[in-house]
Amino acid sequence: MESIVLAAGSTLGAFTALVMSKVSKSNTKPFINDQSIHHIDLHRRVVTEAMNRVYDYERQEKITGIEREKLITKYKQELNTLDNRTNTTTLHDLSELNAFKDRLVAVVDQRMAQINSKLDDVAVVDQRMAQINSKLDDITSKITNNTNTVHNKPITRTERKEEKRNTPNPVEFDEIVESADSESDTSLDNIREQIMQTLSSLEQAEVE
Repeated sequence: MESIVLAAGSTLGAFTALVMSKVSKSNTKPFINDQSIHHIDLHRRVVTEAMNRVYDYERQEKITGIEREKLITKYKQELNTLDNRTNTTTLHDLSELNAFKDRLVAVVDQRMAQINSKLDDVAVVDQRMAQINSKLDDITSKITNNTNTVHNKPITRTERKEEKRNTPNPVEFDEIVESADSESDTSLDNIREQIMQTLSSLEQAEVE
């Protein structure tokens, strides 16, 4: 009976050793992945099941108390090893998260720097446009002031004399009108004379 228990313990030990070898290989990676954590959990379940079997064999009087203590001590050591591996896995996961956080912060900082640079460029453009608009306002104001000055400027004596010179004298204007009337009267007299001559010619032609 003792040989059967030892054989069962050897079989469980071989299985756990196989699982441990897989976990050890996965630990060579920089960060332990989810698969390695699954292997650790599987190994723990196997060891726990082996410990329960040992207690069952003791109750069934298949093994002695000394044999039970030896096997339980061995499996407890394996559980402690698995607990240490779990803690290491957690630390590795935290390290990976911290590294990811640092990379994310660096990317965000870089992006914010680019956005701030673009905002600075936009601010420079806005400042330049404000300067241009201010200059345009000054030019418009000067043009308006000059126009108002010209309209409100008093007329000097010289300018009034020139206006008087350019304005026709009423007497001269009447003479021009009379001259135009006399010319029109002369043309009417000529037309009448021509008509009378034509009538005289017609009368002579009838007499003959």
